[in-house]
Amino acid sequence: MHRDLASVMAEVRDPEGFAHLHQLAESGPTSSRKDAQIAATRIATLLACKGGAIRDITDGEVEGLRVSLAGAEERLGQINRRAQTAPTGLGMPTTRSTDRE
Repeated sequence: MHRDLASVMAEVRDPEGFAHLHQLAESGPTSSRKDAQIAATRIATLLACKGGAIRDITDGEVEGLRVSLAGAEERLGQINRRAQTAPTGLGMPTTRSTDRE
């Protein structure tokens, strides 16, 4: 996900909705602000894919995004584990013959 997606979507798609999210994040504990940024990016992703405003997002869409992200993270983990454990094939060395006549 693009790190500027939430700010762009806040500007062009749903300024009021993102302003409300920002207010909610500011009113909560400082420790949850990183989570609020992640949530804003995920919300922006939904809006970029389907259009509309934050108030139009359904529970099913949120769950679908959560499942998709979990699947992508699992797949990346599998790829990383395979890359760390798989032997690297270097092939058989060969000699080059040169004709010197």
